[in-house]
Amino acid sequence: MRFGFSRLLVVALLVVSGSAVLRAAEADVAEVTSAGPVEDPVTAMRKFRVAPGLKVNLFAAEPMVRNVVSFGFDEKGRCYVVESNRRRTSVFDIRGLSEWLDADFSFRTVEDRANFLKANLSPSNPKLGDFLKSKRNLLSDFNKDGVIDWHDLEVESERIRLLVDTNGDGQADAAATLAEGFDGLTSGVAAGVLARKGEVWFTCIPDLWRMTNAELRMTTGLPSADSLPFNPHLVNRKSKISSTVLVFTLPSAATICTG
Repeated sequence: MRFGFSRLLVVALLVVSGSAVLRAAEADVAEVTSAGPVEDPVTAMRKFRVAPGLKVNLFAAEPMVRNVVSFGFDEKGRCYVVESNRRRTSVFDIRGLSEWLDADFSFRTVEDRANFLKANLSPSNPKLGDFLKSKRNLLSDFNKDGVIDWHDLEVESERIRLLVDTNGDGQADAAATLAEGFDGLTSGVAAGVLARKGEVWFTCIPDLWRMTNAELRMTTGLPSADSLPFNPHLVNRKSKISSTVLVFTLPSAATICTG
């Protein structure tokens, strides 16, 4: 796990041992551009120290979910897990970019941020080469076009995974990617999620997304495959997604955040 969240994940999604059933639910797990080594769930659980009377079990683990930021449950007991694949690779940590700090404080709009990153991470910027050398591993050629520039910030995507315990044994045995495509230049880091009665509310800087799917309201399991995933780039008559704060446009620019 890239962010060292293995322990958090085991505590947060608590309940089961072993991962055979978890792996069986992984048919639709998309490739993540920046993934680190995965710690065995059983090993991770042994590192926990809990208060007397409490017991730690495992509900879900990698590769069913990864890079967990937050999670929430709906009224039917399904688990919505927010993942960040952009943190520190497509959304920069301003603490390591002191020369950008004044500009970061000056931004009044998302467009200001977009214009700044396009100007500074453009091949036409004569200082780009030296800048990237001085900031080793700041940015990679994610789109594989042979050039490292701001277009590489439009590849990695934040994601929501939907986990279901279909047989009530306390173990997630079915999973699907509920939403993806949050890969605009201003997208991320992903944050909270709230699901109720067929609606899912999701914060992903700079947007607050609202997603609706009738099957989420009418069923207790996973929606049909042809209704998922929610994606701001795609139109799906069974699933609607819209930003309640900003109109999602491409291209835009990467958010610089602290943390």
